[in-house]
Amino acid sequence: MYLHPEELPQGDAPKGRILVIEHIRPDDATPHMAKFMDMQMLIMTPGGRERTLTEFEHLFAAADLALRNTVATNIGLSVLECGVQ
Repeated sequence: MYLHPEELPQGDAPKGRILVIEHIRPDDATPHMAKFMDMQMLIMTPGGRERTLTEFEHLFAAADLALRNTVATNIGLSVLECGVQ
């Protein structure tokens, strides 16, 4: 997800939701594809990086959204569902 908090759509309906499909970088030292992607983002984009789940929660909160559910896929990506707080 490569948006600034002010670019996230503001929730306009209580039942509305936004699905984000992203790598979630683990907080610990275990190997993970998201860590490789994090290095790629740093190299290819100014300030680009992969986020931890906590960082996604803060990003959503800055846009008055709350993380409702997270579903890991078998290809290393996760689906994050967020909606109006």
